[in-house]
Amino acid sequence: MATFGIDGLASGLDTSGIINQLIQLERQPQVRLEQRISNNDAAIASLQKFSSSFDNIKTLSKALAGSARTFVPVQASTSTDSVVATASPGAEQGSFTFTVDQLAATHRLVSGGTTAASTDVVATPNSTVRITVDGTDYDVDTGDGTLSSLIANINDPAQPWSALPVTAQAVNTGSGFKLQLTSGSSGAGGTFTIDTTNLDATFAAGMPVLTQGRDAQVTIGDGPGAYAVTSSTNTFNDVISGVSFTVTEASASPITLSVDADPDALVDQVSELVDAINSLITGMDQALDSGLDGKKGSLSNDPTMRSLRTQLLNAVTYSVGNSYFQSAGLIGIESTRDGKLEFDETAFREALTERPDDVVAMFRSDDAGNPGLAQRLETLATQATTLNTGVFATAIEARESTNRTMEDQIAAIDIRVELRRTALQRQFSALEVALSGMQAQGDWLASQLPQLQANSPK
Repeated sequence: MATFGIDGLASGLDTSGIINQLIQLERQPQVRLEQRISNNDAAIASLQKFSSSFDNIKTLSKALAGSARTFVPVQASTSTDSVVATASPGAEQGSFTFTVDQLAATHRLVSGGTTAASTDVVATPNSTVRITVDGTDYDVDTGDGTLSSLIANINDPAQPWSALPVTAQAVNTGSGFKLQLTSGSSGAGGTFTIDTTNLDATFAAGMPVLTQGRDAQVTIGDGPGAYAVTSSTNTFNDVISGVSFTVTEASASPITLSVDADPDALVDQVSELVDAINSLITGMDQALDSGLDGKKGSLSNDPTMRSLRTQLLNAVTYSVGNSYFQSAGLIGIESTRDGKLEFDETAFREALTERPDDVVAMFRSDDAGNPGLAQRLETLATQATTLNTGVFATAIEARESTNRTMEDQIAAIDIRVELRRTALQRQFSALEVALSGMQAQGDWLASQLPQLQANSPK
């Protein structure tokens, strides 16, 4: 029910202003709660940002915590631009020489004759044309027998023969249209045949081969033990484990493919990991700032985050017992006075050149009880970012739960304050009414005084 005020009608007071000031005082707890929610929102944003950063560190660490075989990246190169090679982690280092005997080709058939228009009849209407691929027969309806109808049916994915791995096209030669059939895959395995019984004999003319499907072939070596390798495409995979290469032209001249260690890539990986850790530490330091300089961080003095920051640095700087080096500083990853890391690329390259296996042991170990620094980082990052139960998920949920509780408290304060406002409005309205009555009574008494004085004995 609405309460109508008579603002200062009798008292002359600014009763609305007085009520608003009293309500402001009533809302002070709400203001404090809203500020706490805002602070929590800022903290949650920081936690989400740091969780993402830890995810990145987990990814970078995992790449360095794999098997010893895949620790040092490899790169593939060839002696000619006509062959492009790639090597996956763990590919065997070495080289081999080969010649490219032939490229892969896709099988194609074409009608020997032509027809003036694609709407011309080239097949017996309402019959079938059988196409055979790798021993499987596909009977395709000819429809109304026109070239366009036959092509549409062959290419129709909704028909019973939709698994047919052959496509059809009408080719305009300038003097008429030909029917061209193309295998869905290159190589000898993609060859097919067509029964031309229900095709116009003049138009089909036996459906000769336009391109013979064949495998690509290379010959490894040039001595008595040379051997051929084939591929249905121009890409050869795992001729040597972890290596693939694509040929683009036949070549009788020997081509050399080499797989070598790629220390530059490893240096980049380690540098990227150090940069990611430093960036995260910088952000955490800002968020953990206690505010002595007037700029309090969003996670000021949060003990869990401060502990996580310490663990992050310790995962790198603590001794690794299974390695000759033991200390990350001896392979170029040094801790600085401000609690961050510094990567000395020169020192790292020297250690990698002189004692590669010991550098590997600094990052990863087969001893579960004594992991390398990359393994320690991966474990820490996993524990921090695990969905629902990780450090960040738990911290975020705790703050979100607190926010929900405070939002409920704010809603309760809204109700209480509005009730208080209504009560105050009623009280002040009653006051104004009472004062108005008193003033009216006083005015009446004042109006009676002259009459009383006139009637009093002299």
